[in-house]
Amino acid sequence: MKNRDMIDALNDIDFDLIEDAGRVTRKTSMRRKIARWSSFAACVCLALALIPVLFKPSSPPEEGTPPSSPYMENPPVQDATPPPYMYPFGYDTFDEFKNAISEKNEKTLYAELLEQGAGDGRTDVFKSFVRKFRAQHMMIPCIDGETVELSNREGFSNISFFASEAYNLPWIFYYPYVSTGENFYIKITYVPDYILGQMENPTASEVIRALSPNSPNVGNLGERYEKIYNKTIKLYDREVTAMVCEYKDDPRNSTIFMYGDLLVEVKGKPDVWTAQWFSSLSFDSFYQ
Repeated sequence: MKNRDMIDALNDIDFDLIEDAGRVTRKTSMRRKIARWSSFAACVCLALALIPVLFKPSSPPEEGTPPSSPYMENPPVQDATPPPYMYPFGYDTFDEFKNAISEKNEKTLYAELLEQGAGDGRTDVFKSFVRKFRAQHMMIPCIDGETVELSNREGFSNISFFASEAYNLPWIFYYPYVSTGENFYIKITYVPDYILGQMENPTASEVIRALSPNSPNVGNLGERYEKIYNKTIKLYDREVTAMVCEYKDDPRNSTIFMYGDLLVEVKGKPDVWTAQWFSSLSFDSFYQ
């Protein structure tokens, strides 16, 4: 049980006594409450007696063990409606992106999000995502085991980082080089730990249904879609069950699949991005 949950169980204590879990002002607030409502003295004493237990520091991890950092412990609102738009961060190169999300510079990202009106909750989800992405050394698309070449089109970012996009999750868009000039992208997000913990080897369709039950899916066509179906595709290093979305007014298809704990969407024309191309696609860390 979490510290705040245990304190919440003491229903006779005014919650103002614990304005903010972990905040140093708890003792000051408690004195004020004791002075005002002496009838709560017994409950206050009980809370004080529990504090050493509630806030006992955990044992340090074994040497060489990375600290536990679950991604998005608290789920977002599960709604098919698009989240409020927030302008994405744009980068031209993988190195520039790596520098922007570094531990040294991450606070700048969070400050910019707050300026856009993201709010503390959405910013916290974004922080969790960034730290997991950094811990995995930046997962980027590869072709035949080599880092994909980015588009480098003038006036466009080669990498767009959305704090909140589909299913209210952060997404990274990569724009690889295309000789035909097609508007083609590969985007990735991490599936939250609370979803992964409920399923064993989930498909993209199952994950999306868990994230947002009302979103278009196999057996639940939205207005924009001609067809949505599952299809087995072979990647460079594995075989996956992909959810393929064919649109009514867009010649490109969306092919969505799970790659480890990544949810991946590849959007492009099926006559260009064939089974042969998918068989060369994988994802790996940008740096070791």
